[in-house]
Amino acid sequence: MPPIALEMLRSHKIDQAESRMRLGKAYLDLGLVLAEPDGAFKRPDALSTSFAAFIRRHPELPKVRFHDLRHTHASLLLQAGEHAKVVSERLGHSSVAFTLDTYGHLMPGMEEAAAAKLDGLFGAAARMKNN
Repeated sequence: MPPIALEMLRSHKIDQAESRMRLGKAYLDLGLVLAEPDGAFKRPDALSTSFAAFIRRHPELPKVRFHDLRHTHASLLLQAGEHAKVVSERLGHSSVAFTLDTYGHLMPGMEEAAAAKLDGLFGAAARMKNN
């Protein structure tokens, strides 16, 4: 988990503790991370609805759905050169093959990069042979 997300979760935990203290016995402590202010379960669509409202309030942001963030997460990591196995595990895919089938098009230049690496290895081997 990135440090910024961890810090946000810590802040959220403090907010929940303040709600718990303020509401006392009225607080329904179910140990949830995402809960209503009184500790109760959130509606299943609450995150999507809140995210859509956030996007509407920020017209400078692209119009994406909450679920699209999952794809953005995978895309950004792969484009930054993260190993597909790591991305696959983060997404909970059953196999790295599924991840590559889904997101492989986002990694242009892989063939060229592999050829350049192999060329470097062969060049190094040839230089060692000539010395």
